[in-house]
Amino acid sequence: MPPEPSWPSGDKEGMSISMEPIHEGADGPQALGEAPLPEEIAVPSNNDGQSSFYGVVFNVANAALGSGVLLFPQLLARNGWVVGVLAMFTAAAIMGATLHILSVAAIEMGQRTYQNALAAATHRSLGKAIDVTMSLYLVGSCSSYFVVVADQLQAVGGDAISGRPWRVGIISAAALLQIPLVLQRDLSALALTSAFGVFTNLYVALDIAVESLFVVLANGIHPDITKVTWDGYALASAFGTFAFAFQCHHFFIPVAFTLRRRSLKRLDGVVAVAYTLCCVAYLGCGLAAYMAYGPEVHSDVLAKDVPSNFGSSAARVCLALKSMVAYPLLHFPARLCLSDLLCTGDILRPQRWRWFYGLTGVFLLATWTVALVVPDLGYLVGLTASGLGVFQVFIWPGAMLAGLRGCSRSRATRWGARVSAGILALIGGMVAVVGLTDQLRRHAPQPGPRLFSQQVSGTMQAWGQTIPSAPVDVFQDR
Repeated sequence: MPPEPSWPSGDKEGMSISMEPIHEGADGPQALGEAPLPEEIAVPSNNDGQSSFYGVVFNVANAALGSGVLLFPQLLARNGWVVGVLAMFTAAAIMGATLHILSVAAIEMGQRTYQNALAAATHRSLGKAIDVTMSLYLVGSCSSYFVVVADQLQAVGGDAISGRPWRVGIISAAALLQIPLVLQRDLSALALTSAFGVFTNLYVALDIAVESLFVVLANGIHPDITKVTWDGYALASAFGTFAFAFQCHHFFIPVAFTLRRRSLKRLDGVVAVAYTLCCVAYLGCGLAAYMAYGPEVHSDVLAKDVPSNFGSSAARVCLALKSMVAYPLLHFPARLCLSDLLCTGDILRPQRWRWFYGLTGVFLLATWTVALVVPDLGYLVGLTASGLGVFQVFIWPGAMLAGLRGCSRSRATRWGARVSAGILALIGGMVAVVGLTDQLRRHAPQPGPRLFSQQVSGTMQAWGQTIPSAPVDVFQDR
């Protein structure tokens, strides 16, 4: 791990936190391939932040917690509860270390965004590469919010709003309701949603755990739970899920600069407390639901496994509302990533209104489309996390570590940083390849007559028709 740097001195009062990628300074374009010297960096002092320690904890935990809380029972079912728990703590430790790398890079390079910190530590081209991976990752993440809203509301409404037409209507209504939220040029109006989001996810996890424990008390522990499954594909997919469930890297650097009395030690404390909240929520609902429902537990356990009553219905509605207010928080950095790729200048300025409204509409339309095409939450999250999330939490932090000047003061630290960067890249690459293969292998349609019968059944289900529970082999008379 690189040595702890000191925060740059000097007081720059009145500076605001922006997530906009900045590639030009007062004296012209900055050569991002070369790291500036500490005395040349215009970074505010460690006293300019306005957020308390626990305020930053809530922001970081809110960015990490989300629909991932619904996926842990199935993750434990596929890996066995012992392997699943050990893998979760291992992933949390690795991702906590990569957040430490981001803190060091932000301090040393004097950059307030993930993109600029990576570009300053390595090369300008990687700043553009992270724009691509982050934009696509955020498309999948925001699409999952629409899927969660549809799953939870249909679970609350029951048969009255079941079926494909109702699902299309719910997702379309959710997208339309997002328009006034995503057109905000300043997210300060949504600042209070962080605490709401954290408490909502904790309540959802508590409701799943309590309802599952009631099932265990009534029926006993499910007889088919296992400690270890020895499934390498499932383990790779699990790390992809962790890359989604603990993902706050794109949001971390701007939030770090809002902390009062900043220091690397306090930022590490923020990560430790935030990740502890995440682990408590994930483990509580994951273990309880797996023991109650066994290996057949669904990816969206709250909507499809937990019994319907007042408490679970309240949890479903709260999770839907949380997903609605969380969407613009991810839409904002996604729009800035797209603008960094496609245009020049600040699209938040009134003069750039065409780009602002155009990119807002394109991203909203893309997420609406993905949510309709990929209705399975587990599949959508698996593709997003394994294919793209691993870049933000493993590969790009490793590249930062290799480029930090603090790791080049001696030959030993230089080689240690390069070896660590290689290990992170290897983990990310293996999770991407094996995890994506697992997702495609599990969800690929079966060839032949079974495929046709499934398509017919799926079409009839989509329009609310009553069909046999078992697939019909249309070629059985032959």
